[in-house]
Amino acid sequence: MSDTPTALEQLALDLITIPSVIGNEAQIADFVEGWGKTRQMDRVTRAVDYVAIQPRAYRPGAKRILLLCQLDTVPVSELNPPGVEGDRIQGYVSSDMKCADALIMHLLERSIEQEPRHDLLAILYAKEEGPFDESGLPELAEAAPDLFEDIDLAIAMEPTDNHIELGCLGTMHAAIR
Repeated sequence: MSDTPTALEQLALDLITIPSVIGNEAQIADFVEGWGKTRQMDRVTRAVDYVAIQPRAYRPGAKRILLLCQLDTVPVSELNPPGVEGDRIQGYVSSDMKCADALIMHLLERSIEQEPRHDLLAILYAKEEGPFDESGLPELAEAAPDLFEDIDLAIAMEPTDNHIELGCLGTMHAAIR
């Protein structure tokens, strides 16, 4: 990273400074929602602390890609504080998931500047680590059901040591004794 961060690096750094420990995502959801509205995205829909951003109106016949990323983080740890070291943004909240949030937001902004090959929809959501019954996703789907129609590919951002993991579906909640 140079002395002057790029717009993407600065966005990541800005997101890193917003506390968003699971269950306390309102402040970062406010930031993301406001960010989308100031960039004249086609639609910014919020339900609870879930934010859906559609940068352009869907085009007939275009493939639709859904980008998903969590806004929540684990509790703060002094062992791996977020920050900049050399040319890297690092720390527990940078890799899980603030840099991925910034990347998605950057792609949305770029798709306003130049028409993308495929239509995009992004969902930045709260409580990724929590149980589904506390999820705000049903409220988001109810607030904007048409956003979710005819999605061709969904990409869920998650740190995977620079590998792409394909084919995982669903979640499991279990009590092991």
